[in-house]
Amino acid sequence: MSWYEKRIPKDLQQFITPGEGFLAITITNLNTAADGEKIVRALNELSGITGAKALPHLKKVMINYDPAHIDLGAVGYTINQLGYRHIHRG
Repeated sequence: MSWYEKRIPKDLQQFITPGEGFLAITITNLNTAADGEKIVRALNELSGITGAKALPHLKKVMINYDPAHIDLGAVGYTINQLGYRHIHRG
């Protein structure tokens, strides 16, 4: 487990898959389950994303990815193109 992963609250650690990259992104205007579904659907279409889950009550999206197959800039770009605002740190 990396230094970053050790800083993730225990209730979010269930989303970490060993051997994959993990990213928790705060999305300031993630307000409803429908917003979350829209974001997750778009992220899952990206090559290299192995899983995504939205948590609207926390305004976060949990992302598992294969670091060899995706540039994380593509994740931020995709979220922005959908009209959502993200904070670069989880």
